[in-house]
Amino acid sequence: MALKKIGKYEIISTLGRGAMGLVYKARDMELDRIVALKTIRKVETSKKNQNRFERLFLEARSAGKLRHPNLITIFDIQIDNKEPFIVMDYVDGHTLDKLIKDQSLADVKKVLNILKQLADGIDYAHEQKVLHRDLKPSNIIVDSKERAYILDFGVAKLLNADSGFSLFSKKDTVSGTPSYMSPEQIKNESLDSTSDLFSFGIVAYEMISRRRPFQGTSQTEVMENILEQSTKNITDFIDLPESINLVFEKILSKDPKTRYKTASDFYSSLEAQINNTKVNYKSQSHDIKKEVTEDTDTNIEQVVLAEETLDTIVKKNVKIPFLNIVLPLAVFGIIGIIFTFFKSSKPIIVENKTNRIEETYSSNQKQVIEKKLTNSFLDKSNEEILSVLKIDNKDIMSVLEALREGENRKIPNFFESCTLLLEHDSHFVRGEAIKILERLNDPRAQEKLILMLKDYDPAVRIYTAEALGNLGSTKATTYLENLVKTERDPKVKKAFARALNKILGY
Repeated sequence: MALKKIGKYEIISTLGRGAMGLVYKARDMELDRIVALKTIRKVETSKKNQNRFERLFLEARSAGKLRHPNLITIFDIQIDNKEPFIVMDYVDGHTLDKLIKDQSLADVKKVLNILKQLADGIDYAHEQKVLHRDLKPSNIIVDSKERAYILDFGVAKLLNADSGFSLFSKKDTVSGTPSYMSPEQIKNESLDSTSDLFSFGIVAYEMISRRRPFQGTSQTEVMENILEQSTKNITDFIDLPESINLVFEKILSKDPKTRYKTASDFYSSLEAQINNTKVNYKSQSHDIKKEVTEDTDTNIEQVVLAEETLDTIVKKNVKIPFLNIVLPLAVFGIIGIIFTFFKSSKPIIVENKTNRIEETYSSNQKQVIEKKLTNSFLDKSNEEILSVLKIDNKDIMSVLEALREGENRKIPNFFESCTLLLEHDSHFVRGEAIKILERLNDPRAQEKLILMLKDYDPAVRIYTAEALGNLGSTKATTYLENLVKTERDPKVKKAFARALNKILGY
């Protein structure tokens, strides 16, 4: 029998089924207004879990105080027949993920208009000390007048209270949607507003390019890529100014401290790069349906108040951790035993020594780093140039220009400044510093460079391997031998092998 009433709300229709419950279109019989009603599945009856749920319930009630034109208003949170439900404003529109898939965002002005509204809503909520924790296209609705609304602000933690997925242990669980999680969210660390900004950056990237910056064939791979891989240049998929890559590099920084401080700051930088620009998509990104991974969220045409969170994904793919992790490890273990048995005294690396690595993890990254920079530092003094070469300087272009000019002049203490920049947050800067240290050919650089073989960015690891190979660094031999066996990225693995061959004279 179909449900007809929940509390004082008359059920009109079912909008959809999400990970945590059902979503209804309903009528408030007392106020005679149409609302969206989202049920939350019952939690376990244990005292510990119930207390946790009650705390989240209070937090969600505080989110109901948010009033902003770009946030869906939460009217009430109640319990009916021991089943909690949230009552919120009903919006007749389409979810952002549907608009992206239908390729309805080709107009740059439309994209910027939506992003501006989202930035305003996010900043307002953050000013009220409320986090979202699950920003994604399916939690955003756009109506017929192109007004954007963010759903579930402040209640995502409540909605995911009984869900969880872990890369670590059963105790350390995280909740959310993998493709839009920040690194600190995946690692189950404490969150602040910059975590939402990371998610907002992914949403903006997807709106503009029609694809996500971090992808994978499983949820585990997606999260590992967010933790370890650099952001793919958006100019690989769409014709825009190269400098827009720096904007996304900052908003999607692994380090929360180096991201933009507000959503509006990010939007302003983005707008400056693409406003009045005609967008031309490159062939490899014309069909997002082929590129989206399996964590695509549940779509409800009029209002998506429910998301396919990680607990649903785990239930659907309960065998994936075994197939993707345990089985490959067992196979590689067996291969390793056989390899060790037959291994000679020198490392056996099957590589053609006549080949050279001419590509990096991203060709556009190399082009950006190698492109001719302006000569704005020609009139600067040596002291002024060194003052720019600081790891906390976030003006990446000025750092790159100062590096080039400093190398040309061979100014005193330049080597020390270069080694410090190996810790810069930007992989563009770290990559350029590595190349310059190679050209300086100072023996002191080798130990510093060896440490960079474990940089989280694959392009930086490739630059480092090439530099150590060209320098003939025998100190790096043992490190490279071990890393050739453990590196997962095939391009980086190839670079490590090539460098080792070159050092050993193969």
